[in-house]
Formats: sequence, C-alpha cells, structure tokens
Amino acid sequence: MNKAKNIVVTISRQQASGGAYIGHLLAKNLGFRYMEQEILSLTAKELGVNLADLAHKEECCDGFVEKMMKSFMYGTPEAGYAAPVRKPVLDEDLFLTESRIIKTIASSYDAVIVGRGGYSILAG
Repeated sequence: MNKAKNIVVTISRQQASGGAYIGHLLAKNLGFRYMEQEILSLTAKELGVNLADLAHKEECCDGFVEKMMKSFMYGTPEAGYAAPVRKPVLDEDLFLTESRIIKTIASSYDAVIVGRGGYSILAG
C-alpha cells in the first residue's frame, strides 16, 4: 500500500508579522512538526559553521561590494595564501543546502515551515 504524500504548509513572513506565532499554533492544532530554527540549525551543521555566523546571512544576500571583497578572502595574487578566520558561507551554498533540507523535511513529515523561501522551494 502506498503512503499518502505528506502535508506541508509554508508560511511566508516578515519580521514582526506574527508568522512564527501563527505557524506554532497551526502546527500544534494540526499535529504537524513546526520547522523554522531547526532548518537553520541543520544547515549550519551541514555547512560546518556556527549557527551565529549563519543567522545574519538569511535576511539578505551579499551585495556587489561584499562579493568583490570575498574574492580577495584568500589573498591577492601578489601575496601568499592566508586562511580565513571563519569558514565563508556563500549565498548559493546557503540556499542550496536549505533547499535540500526543506525538501527532505517535506518528504519525511507533515510540517509547517515558516520562512526560508519554503513556498518557492516546494512550489508545485
């Protein structure tokens, strides 16, 4: 017998919009898993970085200047290699890792996913 597909509710939210509060209530009432910070924690673990180093990257992408400066992170052609103090996390790596984790959650559990572009990642 085939198991029915999991039900996943995604909530897009902005800061102070109440999305997290609504998500908690919805998950509790439906008996679903509430997934918000857990996605970030799993992403940090998979990328091998501290959670605190990753949290600020979710709210905005690097601009042109930040991307240009990261190109010099490992040193200039004239200078020797200097290892960065922290492991850098590129926007693309963050998005791809979170997307993979969100898809895994959606295929494993009935869940309420708040933020992190879940509505776009799971579209269709």
